[in-house]
Amino acid sequence: MLSVPTSSPTLTAPPPTAPGPGPLRLFVRQPLTRSGPGDRDVVQAVVDLATDPAVASGPVALLPYPAAQHAGTFKEAFTEETGLVFTPAAFRAWRLGLLDSAHAMLVVRTELSESGAYEVAYNVHAGPRLPVFFAVHASCPIRTTLLQDLGPLVDARYHSFTRAGELAGALHSFLAAARRRGRPA
Repeated sequence: MLSVPTSSPTLTAPPPTAPGPGPLRLFVRQPLTRSGPGDRDVVQAVVDLATDPAVASGPVALLPYPAAQHAGTFKEAFTEETGLVFTPAAFRAWRLGLLDSAHAMLVVRTELSESGAYEVAYNVHAGPRLPVFFAVHASCPIRTTLLQDLGPLVDARYHSFTRAGELAGALHSFLAAARRRGRPA
């Protein structure tokens, strides 16, 4: 029988701020539990592009990690970032708190990720309704109907790629718009 904790640890994220002169707070959603070093490298190439000041129209603060992770590194990175022992409840509370404090969300899809769908759904239906940029690697198209065409619910932009550089123009447009928009009230 599955044991479900009755309470979650309370983790607070920095309060949201308008991105103006400070960095744009970009929440990066990437596959973790099913990913390997190759996935991490693809995600890191997209993250490097998104944090390039020319592409991002200014500085970017990455959430939750300063660099891409994979299945073998993300739990330890969580503990290093938070000082907490990794548990699903602590991990979830931390990530959703960071998502609540972000200005935009970048989903880099290289593998299937139920947790990614959970975080997107939280953002769209219960959270801050941040604009979402889906960078979808050609090897892993979105086939899940409920993740397709989120445009009527939130500013969602979908772009397929095989190399990160193909996303430069679309990322520039998305990040510049997110920087102008700031956080919704």
